[in-house]
Amino acid sequence: MRDPGKAPPKIVKPIGTGEVVQVRAYRLLTPLFGGGVDPGMSDPVTVVRPTEVRGQLRFWWRACRAGAYGAHGLARMRADEALLWGAASTQKEPRPSKVHVRVTNIDPGTARRPAFRAGEALTYGAFPLTDKPSAMLRYGVTFELEIRYPARRSEEVEAALWAWETLGGIGARTRRGFGALALDRVVRREPPSAPAHGTAPASAERATAWLQQALTEHVVAGDGPAGVPRLQQQMTMRFTEPMNGEESWLGLLRQLKDFRQQRAHGARGPYGESMWPEPNAVRRRAAPKAPRLGHARNVDKFPRAAFGLPIIFHFKDVPPDPKDTTLKGGGSDPAERLASRLILRPVACDRGRAVGLALILDAPATPPGGLALHVGPRALPVDMSITPTELPDVPPLGGEPDVLLAFLNTL
Repeated sequence: MRDPGKAPPKIVKPIGTGEVVQVRAYRLLTPLFGGGVDPGMSDPVTVVRPTEVRGQLRFWWRACRAGAYGAHGLARMRADEALLWGAASTQKEPRPSKVHVRVTNIDPGTARRPAFRAGEALTYGAFPLTDKPSAMLRYGVTFELEIRYPARRSEEVEAALWAWETLGGIGARTRRGFGALALDRVVRREPPSAPAHGTAPASAERATAWLQQALTEHVVAGDGPAGVPRLQQQMTMRFTEPMNGEESWLGLLRQLKDFRQQRAHGARGPYGESMWPEPNAVRRRAAPKAPRLGHARNVDKFPRAAFGLPIIFHFKDVPPDPKDTTLKGGGSDPAERLASRLILRPVACDRGRAVGLALILDAPATPPGGLALHVGPRALPVDMSITPTELPDVPPLGGEPDVLLAFLNTL
């Protein structure tokens, strides 16, 4: 095992003909969540790993370029991706990446475990850590990225860099804003070139126009292959007004928590029955003798699947309420996970502040096999879509059948 105290040797290559070299300095606006070998733990040797960065850039390359390939161009897109980012190689057919990535000057920041308190935004966002006493969040991480790529592919690579810096991050749960990046400066670029975009303007309205302009410049218009998460030149998004970077992010998480956990306040206080239909929809299938309670008792749907899968339904009441059940993929080969289409994160603006961004990624809303509620060994097909006649019985939606758009309307 390599001694963590020794950095890998620096390899300096001359700039090849038609090659671009950049060194970009980053800091994290929000704490790093995981990113290491063990779930919930940062890597003990290299907090930011080159393989992780390359994987992020591949994803955002696809998100920006999918429109160039049309609805039936998946094979062609995969071939182009392999030519640029590399693929599994054989002795007869080596397929190395043409994009070379090296992470240097890492400051691992400080690892600490926050005081997780019920009802707080950070506790809600970092819930996978609450039952792992040794897991930490890492604050104040900075690093530099050296990246080399063919000049003729500059437009593609720099679009991926922009999307990763603006919408992505490092580590786990980046779509909930952990490990959110801020580009501090371009330390070196050969051949020289002025950066296309600076920090976001310090107002929600002007930040929206700024991001819209960047999407127009970096994203290829058109239909992409089915099932490929992607950006569009026109995205559904909301910005919040600027404040401290971490506070703007926690504000978004707090809004999401309040939206997803709306309850009827009454005799049972703040822990009243959910105003969403899922609890009663679970009772119908897993505990038919349990009484229908609270709101939406006649709506047999699972709309909060729009926020990603799996969802584990846990009832705290005594029987006849059901035992834990899980909402995930259906079909013969059920998908265990479906990443959320909702991106929440701060975006750096001037004076050390940040605007909060909520954006809906263009991606599949359900797994290939549809949705199923898994009750013990049974997988029971279910639906998430709310019809116009059901809307009045689901108060959190405020009359908007699209769940993610209904959340954005609360911002």
